[in-house]
Amino acid sequence: MILLFSALVLTGAITGTTIYKKTLSEVNEMQDYTLRQTAYSMQYSNNLILPPSVKLTDAGRDANESISDNDDFEFIAQIWGKNGNRLFSTDPEKSIPLFQGSGIATVVWQKQKWRIFNLQSKDKIIQVVQSFDAREETAADIAERAVLPVILLIPALGFLIWVGIIFGLRPIKRISRELEERHADSMDPLTLENLPVEIKSMVFALNALLQRLANSFELQKQFIADAAHELRTPLTVLNLQAEIMSRSKDPDEISEALLNLKSGIARTTHQVEQLLTLARQQHASKHMAFENVDLVYLAESVICELSQFASSKNIDLGLVSASKVFVNGNRESLRTLLVNLVDNSIRYIPEGETIDVFVNADGEKCILEVSDSGMGIQDADMERIFDRFYRGLGHDAIGSGLGLAIVKSIIEMHGACIALDKAQNGTGLKVRVEFVSAH
Repeated sequence: MILLFSALVLTGAITGTTIYKKTLSEVNEMQDYTLRQTAYSMQYSNNLILPPSVKLTDAGRDANESISDNDDFEFIAQIWGKNGNRLFSTDPEKSIPLFQGSGIATVVWQKQKWRIFNLQSKDKIIQVVQSFDAREETAADIAERAVLPVILLIPALGFLIWVGIIFGLRPIKRISRELEERHADSMDPLTLENLPVEIKSMVFALNALLQRLANSFELQKQFIADAAHELRTPLTVLNLQAEIMSRSKDPDEISEALLNLKSGIARTTHQVEQLLTLARQQHASKHMAFENVDLVYLAESVICELSQFASSKNIDLGLVSASKVFVNGNRESLRTLLVNLVDNSIRYIPEGETIDVFVNADGEKCILEVSDSGMGIQDADMERIFDRFYRGLGHDAIGSGLGLAIVKSIIEMHGACIALDKAQNGTGLKVRVEFVSAH
């Protein structure tokens, strides 16, 4: 409203100034025309010679109406002889001199601007003068009468705009009240009835946001429920093994329970770590700093880190790569992605198999592949393998079912794409990730 009212006042000021300048220009043209016509009318009048000290009276104006001075425009008409003596003046009290030249011109006399028109006529010179102050005063009077309706219109328009804005904002206030009265868990769409077209687009966007929030909350609820379910079983097993150790007197039974307890702790620890990793990735996905990352160097460091784990299962873990391959991404996230891919392969393939990590550049794309010679995954598991807590059938390895879910989250954050296929031996699994190369 402040902006609109300011615009109204500014428009009124500009309009008034424009009207004044236009009026002054037109008044000048009209008065110049009047100067000429007055001089021409005096050229053929015969009853004009009066003593310089005598001013036209009201009685004398009847015969010389066309040359009498105009009270509105303050014209002063003078007739001068060839010898330079003044023969006639409509205002003898003002001793305005005879200015040289002919035609219309602007002169300065007694620090005041005057508009004059000189006309040579046989044995006399006719001079009609007018003060610029009189012109500006006349223009101001006319402009004031023209601008006055605009000035009076500004408050009326301001009031109408104020009423219109209040009326136009009523639907927004209604939506605001509807949102304020809602519970925190209410994601029902806002009503679209009796809304202006301009506001409907905003409500459509709000409803779409509410739908996305509802989907997100539903996923979080499902995630929490799945996490609680997945952690309940290993924790129950840990509690059971602890009970066996505390009650049993058999050393062999206690030793076996201890081994089972350590295995359960390892599984639970890995699962909690994966849960924390997934939560961090989802929370920080929009705030991570990207940089040029050398995938070859990253793959070398991950392979070195997991080499001992691979050796414990007699797995041949190696790297096939080009010299330098750069992608634009978050270094820690890409490292987490590669760790999960390699770690999954190590956990789920039999002992004595092979895992190869390929890094290469193909035109505008950077290719990262993790290929193993294990048993692969069944076709029925392909579509669900990236779901949280999902583990394919036929595997008894310790895992959380979160590794590929974390990979999928990182892939989406980097705008990359991932594909699963059988390895070259026809039985293993090949995971292929394509990034846009950094330039």
